[in-house]
Amino acid sequence: MQNVYGIARHADALTRLNVGRVEAGSASNVVADDAVLELEARAGTNDVLDYLTERVDRVLEHAGAMHDCELSTETVGRAPRVDSDDALADVVGAVASGVPAVETVRPSAPFGASEDATYLMRRVQENGGLATYVIVGTDHPSGHHTPRFDVDEASIDIGVDVLTGAIGRAFADDLAS
Repeated sequence: MQNVYGIARHADALTRLNVGRVEAGSASNVVADDAVLELEARAGTNDVLDYLTERVDRVLEHAGAMHDCELSTETVGRAPRVDSDDALADVVGAVASGVPAVETVRPSAPFGASEDATYLMRRVQENGGLATYVIVGTDHPSGHHTPRFDVDEASIDIGVDVLTGAIGRAFADDLAS
């Protein structure tokens, strides 16, 4: 498992590897017959995600071989990177600028992650539609994907105001057809 964390990061995009779950054995004094390891790899580009996936597979394969263990891997999720359409992102930004509770509007930001929503965005774009990814920023001192993550309820109202306004503007500007 430690060798997964030793995989070199890539200069072309942000990357993250996290082993989030390890389960093995039934008692502390018994050598386990098998083990399950669940991990997540994320990257800012699809090519760099492929790089990480290949390296993780190689590390796990060699760790199994080193200990004369059988190994099987299964990919249960993968989120590709996709770019927002500028026209729709501009609409969201313009609407957000008019929402009183919004303090700062950034037309884009170095997000560097992949999300499940990218599947939906890609499908919409493949079928001729426009898609954008919107982040409603808020103060999360412990960060996302941690046991102490807590949602600032005020940010939910802000997000609803921005998104409903953007949908209305997109239809009014005939971007939704």
